[in-house]
Amino acid sequence: MKQKVYLLLWTIVIPILAWLGYFGISLGLQGWIFHVALSLLLMGSVLAAVHHASVSYTPLTLPTSDLG
Repeated sequence: MKQKVYLLLWTIVIPILAWLGYFGISLGLQGWIFHVALSLLLMGSVLAAVHHASVSYTPLTLPTSDLG
């Protein structure tokens, strides 16, 4: 039986918010608070990418007898 892999909501939302933040720069959004928020979104995007990589790699590391 195949295992279903569920992605957490924050792993999808945070990178989208980061992209919107970077487009906000072209709209003229500036200030230190905006840059701090953008930095936090970038860190969240990296964590989301690491989570995606670990979730997609985990089924590949199982023994073949467990794959069914």
